[in-house]
Amino acid sequence: MTNECCAKTEGKSIGLCVCFGGSSTGQMTGFITRELNKKAGAGIMCLPGVAPKLKPVMDKLNAQDTVIAIDGCPVGCVKKTLEMINVMPDRYYDLVTDFGIRKEPKIDFNEQEMNKVVDKIMNDIRE
Repeated sequence: MTNECCAKTEGKSIGLCVCFGGSSTGQMTGFITRELNKKAGAGIMCLPGVAPKLKPVMDKLNAQDTVIAIDGCPVGCVKKTLEMINVMPDRYYDLVTDFGIRKEPKIDFNEQEMNKVVDKIMNDIRE
């Protein structure tokens, strides 16, 4: 696993902005992020630092070749946070809408569903 915030994948830096909420899909996004970090070297952005436009966070975000946003549900916290600062992600995923994953008020989630999401995002990264 990389310790860099914004690692390079095939010569391009990829920054992940994700929900890590208190539901099953919110938790799944956090584990998806870990897998993408391991498999693609994608860096994990500090989403709480985006809304107040903290300079170190914004510098890292703006330095990315590709920004991928992943929300756990249609509430779209990540998407709306990025919209606040006029950042449009290169790729956007909502686990409920895009993958049909059911959001439940618990922290456990189906790992097979998670792996399908990881595989899809990895395929999209390779494009």
